[in-house]
Amino acid sequence: MRGTGTRLLVTATIAVLLVGFLPVPPNALAATATTTALTASSSKGTPLDELGFTATVVPAPAGGTVEWNVDGAPVASTSLAVDGTSAWATRFGPGTHSVTAAFGGDVDFDASASDAVQVVIDLVPTTTSVAAAPNPVDAGSPTMLTASVAPVPSPASGRIEWRIDSEVTATSDVGADGTSVLKQTWADPGTHEVVAVFQEGTTWAGSESDPVTVTVSPVALSVSAVPVEPITLVGMSTLKVSVAPNPHSGSVGVYTGSTAVATGPLNADGTADLSVPVAEGTNTYRVDFIPSGATYVAATTTATIEGRHLRPILTLTANRTSAVSGESLVTFTVAPDQYDGLGTGTTVLSDTFGGATKVLGTAGASTDGNGDFVWVLSVRLTGIGVHQIHAHFTGDASFAASDSGVLAVPVTRDVGVAVSGVGCSYATFYPYKDGYRDTVAIRGTPGERVSVSVRIYSPYGTRVRIWSLATRQTKWTINWNGTNASGHRVSAGKYKVVQVVRDSLGHAATFTSYATVSNKRLYWYSGSISRYADTGSFGWTGDASASYSDETPHAIDLYGGFCSYDDASGQDVCDIAMARYRFTLPTAALYSAIRFSVYGFSWDGMGVGYLGLQNYTTQSLDGVRPIGYTWTWYTTPSALAVAGHVSSSRVVSAYVWVGADPYPPGSIEYEKVKLTYKYALLR
Repeated sequence: MRGTGTRLLVTATIAVLLVGFLPVPPNALAATATTTALTASSSKGTPLDELGFTATVVPAPAGGTVEWNVDGAPVASTSLAVDGTSAWATRFGPGTHSVTAAFGGDVDFDASASDAVQVVIDLVPTTTSVAAAPNPVDAGSPTMLTASVAPVPSPASGRIEWRIDSEVTATSDVGADGTSVLKQTWADPGTHEVVAVFQEGTTWAGSESDPVTVTVSPVALSVSAVPVEPITLVGMSTLKVSVAPNPHSGSVGVYTGSTAVATGPLNADGTADLSVPVAEGTNTYRVDFIPSGATYVAATTTATIEGRHLRPILTLTANRTSAVSGESLVTFTVAPDQYDGLGTGTTVLSDTFGGATKVLGTAGASTDGNGDFVWVLSVRLTGIGVHQIHAHFTGDASFAASDSGVLAVPVTRDVGVAVSGVGCSYATFYPYKDGYRDTVAIRGTPGERVSVSVRIYSPYGTRVRIWSLATRQTKWTINWNGTNASGHRVSAGKYKVVQVVRDSLGHAATFTSYATVSNKRLYWYSGSISRYADTGSFGWTGDASASYSDETPHAIDLYGGFCSYDDASGQDVCDIAMARYRFTLPTAALYSAIRFSVYGFSWDGMGVGYLGLQNYTTQSLDGVRPIGYTWTWYTTPSALAVAGHVSSSRVVSAYVWVGADPYPPGSIEYEKVKLTYKYALLR
C-alpha cells in the first residue's frame, strides 16, 4: 500500500506540470471574486463634523476605483491603494444617511459592493442666555436686551425670537460674536418676563433661554405747554399740553395767578388742547397736571403768550415754477403787506412732502426791487413730486404771528449731471504762435455745482495732460496749447479729450471729444479783383426820381433824386440810387486788409456819392467814405478785418450810392471798381 500511494502522487504531480505547459486560450481563466467592506470613523456626527470612510477590497486588486454612494446616489470616486483600501471623507446635512462603497472591478477581479453603513447627523446643540441692562429701568427709558448663543455659530447664522410676557414682539439676527441685541422700552411701570429663543435649523439646534424679569419703575412725569401761536392776536388762543411718559388719564388745569382760566381731561394720547384768554402784552400761565392714580407723580410747568392787535398778511412766491430734485436752487420770497418793525421777527419756511413736514430754514431779511421789506430763502428741494411750501412769521413786538398760503412746487427727478456745451472749440488747431488757432479751448457750462476732471490722450492712448477743476457753478475753459505736462510740444495727430463731470449727488457724465494737433502754419498772400462799373447790380428807392445810366461804355452815372414830405410819417423821404458789387475771394483760412476802391468822381456843384463795405453780422456798412469832385481812385479809409465782411460763401459785398439828402442831390460818374485783400493759407 505504501508503494502504490507513492506512484499515485507522482502521477498527479506530473499531470499538473504538464498542464502548466499547455497553451491556454484568452479569457479561459475566470476573474477572481472580491468582497468590499466599509467602515466609518463614526456613525454619528453633526453638520460641522467631517466623517471618514474606508473601503477594503479583498483580495487586493492591483488598481481600480471605488464609487461612493450616499442615500443611493453616487457622490464621489476614489482610487484603490496597493493594499486594496480607498478612503473618502465628507460632511452631511442633518438626518440619517446610508453610505455604500462599490469596487468597479477589472479584467482580473470581479466588482463588488459593500453593505450600507448608516450615519446619523444631528444639529449642533446650543444654549441661549439673556441679560437685561439696566434692570430695574425707569418707565420710558430703554433696556438693552442681549441674547448670547453658545457655542457661537460660525459663520454667523440664525435668529433670536424675542418673547416678552409670552408674546413674540421682535426678531433679530445673531452676530458674528454669537449675540443679538434688542432695544426695548416700556412706557408703563410693572414687571415683564423676557425669553430669547434661538432658531437656525440647518446646522445649529434651537435653544431657549431661562426667563429674565425686567422691573419697570414708576417715574416722575414731565408736562409741557406750548402755545399754538407764541405771539398772537388779542382774544383767545390755544395751549397744547403734553405729559410724558403718557399716563393715559388725568386732568390739566391752567391758571393765571390763583384763578383757573381753563381745565380739561388728558386725552388717551397724553395731550390736551386748552383754550385760554389772551390780553395785550405778556400773558403768563401756570399749567398743572394731576394724575388719576398713585403710579405717576403730579407735574407743573409755565407758558407765555404775547398778545398783539395787528397781524400782517404774507405773500409767498418763488423764482421758478418747478425744480429738479437736489439740483435746482429755488429762491423763495415772503412779502408782508405792512412793515413797522417786522425785521425783528423770524420767518420760517416749511416743506410738506410725502406726508411729512420739515423745516427748510429761516428766511433772511432783505428788500425787493422796489425797496420794500421781504424775507428771502434759497434752498434745493429733494424728493420727486409736488412740494407744498409754507411760510410762518413768528411775530414781534408790534405784530402777531402770521402764515402765508401754500405754494406748490413740482419737483422732478435728477437723472444726471446738468451740463451743456462740453467739448473743444476746434476740431483742428495749430500750436504755431501766429494768432490763428494757437490753442484749443476745452470747455463746458454747468447747470449745477459740479467738479470737472480733464484728461488728454495721444493717438497711441498715452495720457499727455490732466487737469482737475474744483467744484464750481460757472463756465469752465482750459486753453491747451499743444504741450505735454513738461511743456514740450506734442507730435501732430488726433488727440482724445475726456472730460468727466460730477455733481454733488454723485452723478457722473463722461464726454469724449477729439482735437487734432497740426504742424501747419499760416502763410499770407495779397490779392485784388478789378471790374468795370457796369458789372454791378443797380437800384433806387423812392418814386424814380433817383436813377442810374450806363450810356458811357463800362461807366455808370448815379443820380440821387430829391426829397418829398410824407404825410403818414410826418417826415421828408429822400431817394437814393445805388450799385452793389459782389466779389468772391479764394478759399483761405483767414482774410484781412480788405479795401474797396472806386475810380470816378462826383459832379461839381451837386452832392457827393459814397462807397462802403457790407458787414454781414451787423447788417450795416463799414468803411464809408465820400467820393470827391476829382476823377481818381477813392478807397475805404482803412483796411477792414474779417469780422462780418466775408460771408460764409467767401463773398464780399461793396456798395456805391448817392442820395438827395443832404441837399443838393448827389450825382456821380465812375468807371471801375476794385477790391484788394490779404488771405492766409495753411501749409
